[in-house]
Amino acid sequence: MAKFRFTFGCMNAGKSKTLIEDAKLQDSMGDKVLCVKPRVDTRNNSDFIKSKDNSEIKCITVDKIDFEELTNYNVKTIFVDEVQMFNEEDMDVLASIVDSKNINVCCYGLLKDYKQQMFPASKKLIELGSDLEMISMPCEIYDCTNMATHNTLEKDGKIITIGDSVVIDDGTVVYRSVCRKCYIEAISKENPSLINIQ
Repeated sequence: MAKFRFTFGCMNAGKSKTLIEDAKLQDSMGDKVLCVKPRVDTRNNSDFIKSKDNSEIKCITVDKIDFEELTNYNVKTIFVDEVQMFNEEDMDVLASIVDSKNINVCCYGLLKDYKQQMFPASKKLIELGSDLEMISMPCEIYDCTNMATHNTLEKDGKIITIGDSVVIDDGTVVYRSVCRKCYIEAISKENPSLINIQ
């Protein structure tokens, strides 16, 4: 049976780097792979998935997950980056590819947004019974030794807690990965620097 996996973690945990390493390993073993990312991810060249350490792999960019388009590539494994930017119906299509075509599908992305709400696509992957793999990383707050579980979004030095779930890092915002304790402290009444971003 083909595998259906969701690898998730906070911002800066190395999800794209892990995808690139996994895909290159399979390719080196002679297995054909296809890498996919959503067109709304405009941070890098549309022909590549790129990690923060500048490793990269060629990919196709799509608006939605199309069964015929992806299965026509005749590959053993499909790797999907930034899966949280797709919708729930796209996750149903990925599951159908696994079950009906016996093609492995490995998804990588965020579980929750900066408002601590689960992304619909990520939630759907869990509901569909995908194998879950978490990439751990330490809280990015100085002197904290806890593991990061939450993402914060900052603009002009202020924590943002309302707005669109997907905010592309275009250089005007900063994402941080923090533990629950540091997240609660950051948005508490002691630090009431909350703004709305649209």
